[in-house]
Amino acid sequence: MTMVSSADPTLKAILYRANYRGSKEADIIIGGFAKEKVCDLADQELRDFAILLTYDDTVIFSWLDGLPFEKIVLSDSLRQKLCDYRETLGKSL
Repeated sequence: MTMVSSADPTLKAILYRANYRGSKEADIIIGGFAKEKVCDLADQELRDFAILLTYDDTVIFSWLDGLPFEKIVLSDSLRQKLCDYRETLGKSL
């Protein structure tokens, strides 16, 4: 697991990009995931999450839905964690 300080500039950038996506749905799902789970991600998952945030929301959600996108080649474990988080949100709404 990654132990990240809130003063870490990389973490601050990730949290900012995750929380200001441009759509309310993305802010809730991606931003909420970042706030709650980013410190629990393995090093590779954290790097992958930072890369994921460079993509458009429609591409990210298609990737989460399992649609093939050659552009996104990231860890399956990150995808599963995001999917699990999204599912948990759906149950609580």
